[in-house]
Amino acid sequence: QVTFEPGADKPWRRWCFRLVHDEDALGRPTNAPDNARYHGKAFERIIKFAIVLNVCLLMLWANPIDPFVLYVYETTNYLFVFVFTIEAAIKITAFSFREYIRPPWNKFDFFLVAFSLCASCASVLATTVFGIDLNGHLGISMRWLRCVRALRIVRLATVSTSLIKMIRTMVYAAPAICNITFGIFIFTAAYAQFGMAFLGTLLYDPNGAGFSRFAHFETATRAVSTLVRMST
Repeated sequence: QVTFEPGADKPWRRWCFRLVHDEDALGRPTNAPDNARYHGKAFERIIKFAIVLNVCLLMLWANPIDPFVLYVYETTNYLFVFVFTIEAAIKITAFSFREYIRPPWNKFDFFLVAFSLCASCASVLATTVFGIDLNGHLGISMRWLRCVRALRIVRLATVSTSLIKMIRTMVYAAPAICNITFGIFIFTAAYAQFGMAFLGTLLYDPNGAGFSRFAHFETATRAVSTLVRMST
């Protein structure tokens, strides 16, 4: 694969290119000086370590949570958003946005970076402007937004070809899985109607271990929920 590094008239872009370019995987640029050094492999190793650390720190959350642990959780959240934003900015500077966004993994990274930035801004606005307690009931949605960042660990699949094959298999099988899930839902809805017709007036103990206020056939939604509980 033929590559070219930015010229000497763009020193900042050239520095970013040498930082992220993997000479072993992509080859040495044809216009590279003899004394040029490229650190792409080390750069990717640092980013992969940051991904693993980020996912591990997401598991610090507990309810109730110690104030110091909460401080560490919140601080590292913004720190990793900053780190991955800088990574994307360096790569965009090195390759241009058009070239950066071309590989599928970079599309995935850019989506997560943009999503994380929006979630962080929403968290800051919620706490400072609207006075929402992120540890309360209204803050649950904000925590769900942060958990989306755990998808970044999928990027570690590039380390192993077998993991890449497994992910591709899951992607290719997704339409069939959706069809099977839809078929199961149709049968569940049909049986829920039968349950409402024959068991909808059944007397039960609201606090019982079998049929109760959480498992009955009086309403369609509760009937479907009851069948799912019975099947699992």
